[in-house]
Amino acid sequence: MEILIVVALLGIILALTIAAFSRYLQEYRLSTVTRQVGSAISLTRLKAVSTNMLYTFNLQSDVTPNQYQATGTNDLNASGDLQPWEDVMGTGTVVTDTIYKTPQAIATTDHPEIGHQGLTTLPNSAAMNLATDNGTVLNIVFDGQGIRKSMKDDSDVNKEYILIQSQGLTQAVYVDPTGVVRLYKYTAPGWTEMH
Repeated sequence: MEILIVVALLGIILALTIAAFSRYLQEYRLSTVTRQVGSAISLTRLKAVSTNMLYTFNLQSDVTPNQYQATGTNDLNASGDLQPWEDVMGTGTVVTDTIYKTPQAIATTDHPEIGHQGLTTLPNSAAMNLATDNGTVLNIVFDGQGIRKSMKDDSDVNKEYILIQSQGLTQAVYVDPTGVVRLYKYTAPGWTEMH
């Protein structure tokens, strides 16, 4: 009888341990993806500063898995036409630079996705419509001083946050107007900044 009780207790402890580890592993995977996106945005900003060019971080949440890439150009007003002050190479051409030749995938074993299902507010308590939705393409543009010029989705609506979700877990990437990238995680009932 004592052996059966010990075996039953060990079974319960093992089940709880496996469940806790599974949750930890899921949080780790999601955090890895969130930090990967944040780092890519920071790299885009650094490239803008180091080259004194306009750089755009492009996030595609309309494909599965979601993808991102970053490109740069000295066409500072994005007109496609060379302006006298934009010809930094002295060649008479608009120079472009691509950080990622092919879009990088936001993918782990279970493919975290961009969205905000089940959430109503952002870390700053603003309405969730200021975050990226599923099925949109988001562009974050940095100037040569690393300042965020714009953060808009493909319907030309200003956005403030990128949300990344997986199996009920949510994390956020925020780019403030000065260009600084901040990461947040959601644990009911609110948000905390990741370090």
